[in-house]
Formats: sequence, structure tokens, C-alpha cells
Amino acid sequence: MRDVTGFRASLWALALTLPLAFTGGAIPQAFAEGVIEVPLDKAKLVHLEEPAAEIIVGNPSIADIAVQNSKLLVVTGKSFGRTNLIVVNAKGDIIEESDLTVSDPSNGMITVHRGARNNETVYCAPKCTSPLAIGDNSEYFDTIQKQLSAKQGMGQGSAASGVQ
Repeated sequence: MRDVTGFRASLWALALTLPLAFTGGAIPQAFAEGVIEVPLDKAKLVHLEEPAAEIIVGNPSIADIAVQNSKLLVVTGKSFGRTNLIVVNAKGDIIEESDLTVSDPSNGMITVHRGARNNETVYCAPKCTSPLAIGDNSEYFDTIQKQLSAKQGMGQGSAASGVQ
């Protein structure tokens, strides 16, 4: 039998050093500062160096972007996961390109397992509520999704009518 442990370690070392080889030794932005992390159901401000003309989110079900002005964005975490954000100026040049990660709360998340494929997630900090969590029982998930959609619709309706 052949020992492949050293071979695997060599592959990992190669995979980790290839990005450095192609960037002249500099760490690529995606690994350095090009990551925006937002907790679920929280918002984070993103300041741009120049005015944005177009904003692209890879998966809008993970995060939402609200434009406060041409140089200030609000990123809101909608569901757990990872996607990307691209901001383009009026000339079509990319002025911001970042990975966007929406993380679960650091504590208080509980998943109740009631047999195979029958999970229900509850967030208990300080009181228990039901978040929309991938992997939950589909009937439970659909119920939570309908309630969240109705809540978001009411909020958008209030904002559109100027009610605060």
C-alpha cells in the first residue's frame, strides 16, 4: 500500500502558495480585506471611495443592499451563507468587489432534531423565535418563510407610504 500522506500535504502547500505566486507575493484582496461579514438580521455600513452606478449581489436571498447615497451602502444579512458584492462606477469600472458572508448568531441558536429530515431551528437569545434556517423540515420552513415575507411586505409598505 502506498503512503499518500506526504503527497496530500504537498498538494495543500501548493494550493496555499499558488495565489501568492500569481500575485507577486501579495495576498489577494479576497483573502486580505475583501470580505464583508454581517450577522443574520443585522446591518453593516459599507463606505465607497467613489460613487456607485451599479450594485450587484451574487445571491440576493443571502444579503440585501440598500443605497443610502452614492458612496454609502447598507448591507443586511437575510439568511446564512456566502455570496459576493460587486460595485461598479459610471465608467463600468469595478470599485468594490468583496466576498459577503452572513453568519449565524454566535450563541442562542438551537436545532431540534425529531428524526431524519425533521429539524426545527429556534433562536433563543433572549427569547425564542423561529428563524428561516436551511435544512429545517420543509413544512416548518415554509411556515416561517410565509411569516417573514408577510412581515417584510408590511415593512416595505410602511416605508413606501412614508409611515414611520
